[in-house]
Amino acid sequence: MIDEKFEEEMSSRRRNIREDNFQFLDEALERFKNSDDYKIYLEIKETPQYKQLKSEKMPELSTDFLGRLRKIDDRMKEMAGSSKFLISLIEYGYVKEEDGQYSMQSVKTYDFDNIYNVLEIKRNFRDFEGIILPNGKYIPAYGGHHLLCGYCSMLGLDTRTCIRTLDLNGDFQFDDISTSYMDMEKPLIVTNEQAETLYKMAISKSGSADICKILKTSLQYHCKSCFNPNIRKRNLLTFEEVLPDKVDAYDILKEINTSERIERAVAQAYTK
Repeated sequence: MIDEKFEEEMSSRRRNIREDNFQFLDEALERFKNSDDYKIYLEIKETPQYKQLKSEKMPELSTDFLGRLRKIDDRMKEMAGSSKFLISLIEYGYVKEEDGQYSMQSVKTYDFDNIYNVLEIKRNFRDFEGIILPNGKYIPAYGGHHLLCGYCSMLGLDTRTCIRTLDLNGDFQFDDISTSYMDMEKPLIVTNEQAETLYKMAISKSGSADICKILKTSLQYHCKSCFNPNIRKRNLLTFEEVLPDKVDAYDILKEINTSERIERAVAQAYTK
């Protein structure tokens, strides 16, 4: 097994940008290759269940893959945090494995002005879960946001200024990067490019988008850093600037404030 001290170091590096993170990950993969965890991993890869799972026509990098893989062999449950992280990087394609050698892959970004990019995402990653960089480029979160953010940290790509996109029971929403993914203090300040991409994503996902509903729900319930009224106002004004015929910042703020006052009043009534 990979020792506890090493796991703590890996966890810390996933949450922070350090100059030698890339080198650390490279060394971690080599260490994993010489561990008992790796032997177990190789045994599992030879099972008929694993081979059948890999041949299924889901998207190839489906987010439930590791969960299903662990059910194939209970020994996977014994694997510690850093081993699961390294296995996840391999299984979801962030790290390429060839003849027992590993190489880190750069994360692919998508431009929602490019129809071929949009079609590729809709075909392979229907939920549109990922992150939007400050320049408006989109990265799908194969294996989940936690895995993507950790890998980006290893590559030196800071995700703390990114919008996190997610699908909640069919409803497209956005959020800030959770503090469980990254050590962060600054609030989410949406850029014009991020606002444009978010709207294009919402349209691409369903053919139409109630952008006001998306903004209201996201800023009221999801973006923890945007609970601050001043941050909310600033971000809504950005969306209004980008989408002047679709967004009225003050109308949305008024709805959010009214809704929150009602919720507080109801909560107080039930606590008396």
